[in-house]
Amino acid sequence: MPVGEDGSTVPSTRSKPTSRCGHYEQVKVGTKWKCTACGQILTISESIQNSIELSEVMRMAVESRVPLSESLDVLLGRREWEEVRAKIPTARGSSTRIPRRRGVKRRPVS
Repeated sequence: MPVGEDGSTVPSTRSKPTSRCGHYEQVKVGTKWKCTACGQILTISESIQNSIELSEVMRMAVESRVPLSESLDVLLGRREWEEVRAKIPTARGSSTRIPRRRGVKRRPVS
């Protein structure tokens, strides 16, 4: 822990990076929220974000008359796809190379 000016210890202000589990069912255990699917303890911000996303999914399901389970699957699938896309390296800048046609012989320049 960092030490303050008066020599006392102060809690670290840096938060560790968290990865959300992506599940929506949560239950309060004491003063903390816990995911019922995987058992991960959620921070307050993660719990609030899950509630916001779940309410959006419920609203979309009611408006589109799609079963809630299918709406959740769509959202979870989209999140998984975004995670996969984020892991794929992207090209920096455009390529100026002209693709060469295979099997075509070049004419000699006279």
